[in-house]
Amino acid sequence: MKKYFYIILCIAALLTSCDKWPENGDLDGQWQLTELTPEGGATQNVRSKGIYWNVQLNLLVIHTTHETLNGKTFDTSVLFEHKGSVLRLTALYIHEFTNDELVTDPNTTAFEWTGVYGNQAEFHIERLDADRMVLVSDRVKLKFRKLG
Repeated sequence: MKKYFYIILCIAALLTSCDKWPENGDLDGQWQLTELTPEGGATQNVRSKGIYWNVQLNLLVIHTTHETLNGKTFDTSVLFEHKGSVLRLTALYIHEFTNDELVTDPNTTAFEWTGVYGNQAEFHIERLDADRMVLVSDRVKLKFRKLG
C-alpha cells in the first residue's frame, strides 16, 4: 500500500512542478502581430516587421526582431491588467542590460509601430482563442496569431 502511495505522490509532484498554470487563459503565450489598422487608416500587414507580444503571469514583453524600440533595445517590458474583455497596459519599461527605464511620456510615439500609442493603453479584446487575438482601442485595431 505504501508503495502505491509513493508512486502517486511522485507523479503528482512531477505534474505540478514542471510548468506554471496559465494565469491569463488563452492570453498567455507568444503572439505575432500580423495586422495593424490605425483609426481612419488603411490596414498594414506588419508580419514581416517581427513584432511579438509575449505574455506570462503579470508581464507582457514586446519584442522586435528588426528594429530597436526607442533606439535602445529590442525589448519593452509592460505591466498589464487583464479583466474580462479588457486588456490594460499600465506601465512600459525599456529593457536595458542593467536596469529598466520607465517610459513616463504619455505622448511618446516610440511604440506606435508595435500597436501601443503613448505610455499606457487600454484595449477591448474583440477575439481571443487558442490561435488568434484581436485587440481594439480608440486609436488602433491589432490582429495577432499565436505561436506558442
